[in-house]
Amino acid sequence: MALGMTGLVVGTTVFFEAGVVILIPLAFGLARKTKKSTLLYVIPLLAGLATGFAFIPPSAGSVLAIVLIPLVLILCSTVSEYMPVPAPARPVLEFLGTPFVALIIAVLAAMLFLGKRQGYSGDQLKQILDRSLKPTGQILLVITGGGIIRWVLQDCGMGEIIGPALEESGLPLILVAFLIAALIRASVGAAVVAMTMAAGIMASMPAVSGLSPLYLAAMVCAINGGATAFGHVNDSGFWLVSSLLEIDEKTTLKSWTVMETLIGVTGLACAVVISLFA
Repeated sequence: MALGMTGLVVGTTVFFEAGVVILIPLAFGLARKTKKSTLLYVIPLLAGLATGFAFIPPSAGSVLAIVLIPLVLILCSTVSEYMPVPAPARPVLEFLGTPFVALIIAVLAAMLFLGKRQGYSGDQLKQILDRSLKPTGQILLVITGGGIIRWVLQDCGMGEIIGPALEESGLPLILVAFLIAALIRASVGAAVVAMTMAAGIMASMPAVSGLSPLYLAAMVCAINGGATAFGHVNDSGFWLVSSLLEIDEKTTLKSWTVMETLIGVTGLACAVVISLFA
């Protein structure tokens, strides 16, 4: 429960990939301390992270403080867009809250407080960073490759094929919204792309213009559920989890993909319940 809530809070402030990088050391630490499977701690963390990222806007000790540094910086940047912040401070907060900048600041803080202050020499710190660079570089390459595939499929007009076919099916709009997002998610891989493309397709349908605000809110929930479900080998998050946990594709499908699909179907169920009161 606590791990799920931790992931949920983090998922409301950062993109999914950044949240995984921030939280995965926590799961490794708990697994080492309790001598249990890493998946026992990773799955609740990722479930909360994926839920917060998909359904909650905006997507949007010393160790704990360092972990909180990027979260606080990104949260301050997000809040500055909605709060009366002095004009000169806003660009500073936006810069410091950029995920890459916030993570770099956290790394520098870790080097200082967990390295220099603990007696590590410059050479020792360099060796630690060198060892960390190899898996991180592999993960970044995987994410980049997934992004390239996503743009190829998106530019091929995948959404223009899926949308009209489901619109003519006669299914309830809630289910149509879920299926469009789910099909785009399964074919393209990126959850954000599935959300934005499905929202654009649904907004262009004539039947949507006369819906109540509550029904539109239910439709948003259904789209987010569909965009979360069915994450598999064309999803950069799939390979990020597989690489960090050093598990094979079959195990990742049984754990990560099943977890994402359960979250997505739960989102659809919530959307259906909300639509009944619209």
